[in-house]
Amino acid sequence: MAEFQAKPLQPCSIMGDKCI
Repeated sequence: MAEFQAKPLQPCSIMGDKCI
């Protein structure tokens, strides 16, 4: 999974692999 899927989501995890 990419670090950031070009989506302005909040920093859920340090790696940010899963953000809702």
